[in-house]
Amino acid sequence: MAQKKIAFKDFIKLQRGFDLPRQDMIEGPYPVVGSTSIIGYHNDYKVNAPGVVTGRSGSLGQVQFITSNYWVNKLKYICDINKSK
Repeated sequence: MAQKKIAFKDFIKLQRGFDLPRQDMIEGPYPVVGSTSIIGYHNDYKVNAPGVVTGRSGSLGQVQFITSNYWVNKLKYICDINKSK
């Protein structure tokens, strides 16, 4: 059976993270994801799980798989694996 070729842009969407200075974090259940790890927890989230996060520079090639709703800090990319056509 031949495999169907799909363009990267058709099954995944790259999106920039959201600004959230540390002083504005309000302790809560949602992880705030940095380029290589969780950097804190906040009372709100911007991204529905699941998701893959990677840095825009410096840590390129390192990825994190996030299984709960989360907030991605500004200099990261969210790879929206829920995108479908």
